Amino acid sequence: MTKAQIPGERKVACLRYLTVHTEPRRTRVSLSLVIAGLDALAGELSVHGWTAHVRTPPGRMPSLRACNPEPGAAALSEDIYAKPGSGGGWEYWWSWAEKIAADPASAAAVIVHVLRPAPAR
Repeated sequence: MTKAQIPGERKVACLRYLTVHTEPRRTRVSLSLVIAGLDALAGELSVHGWTAHVRTPPGRMPSLRACNPEPGAAALSEDIYAKPGSGGGWEYWWSWAEKIAADPASAAAVIVHVLRPAPAR
């Protein structure tokens, strides 16, 4: 599995749609909808003082680069992926294919918590 893949999905060459494979069905998802889901997360991260921007590299899944604002903590930034959830919302995933949360506010809270710098001793 490559860094940009989420379990149950594969990349497709079409730049307008992603085909999301979840058992027992396949769903064709507009890239603009995926980007809207990532934009919603970017908005929630900005509430926490983080910067985030959507990346759309050719032939790859769109992702959100969440950047830690703490001085000296640039390495604690991460690429986040989104896919439609089963209940009509979104699911957000780490680049290592672990689910974060099913809504933007919860995902932002988890990202900010997990990627925080260690306390100074």
